[in-house]
Amino acid sequence: MSVQLDVEQVRTVEEGPVYRVVTSVYYNLGIDRNIFVFNAETDAFEHVATPWDMGNTPTTKQDALDDGIDYYRLEAVTKDYDVIEDATTFAAYTMGRISSLAQAYDLAKTTFVGSNTYSYTGS
Repeated sequence: MSVQLDVEQVRTVEEGPVYRVVTSVYYNLGIDRNIFVFNAETDAFEHVATPWDMGNTPTTKQDALDDGIDYYRLEAVTKDYDVIEDATTFAAYTMGRISSLAQAYDLAKTTFVGSNTYSYTGS
């Protein structure tokens, strides 16, 4: 199964000045589009999901709270920065992490997951 995530990233300068980065998944294939992990207590963005997060982190805050899980996933993240260099670094890092997730998730689902039976004999 192939994995595809199509992502839009919009970078704007808001009043303040605030350097805003909005990253959202608008198409997904072979993977859930909710790839951004948030803290259930603070609603703060934590990180782009790992393959483990994709299978173990709920996609709503209420499900996380109901199940006693500290995190939940959403399909978009908005981050504001006071310093343009920090916003630029976040924007690039986030896109790199999304690429890494797509590759790792595909590898985990197509190559790693499964079972094998072996038989060894001695002489």
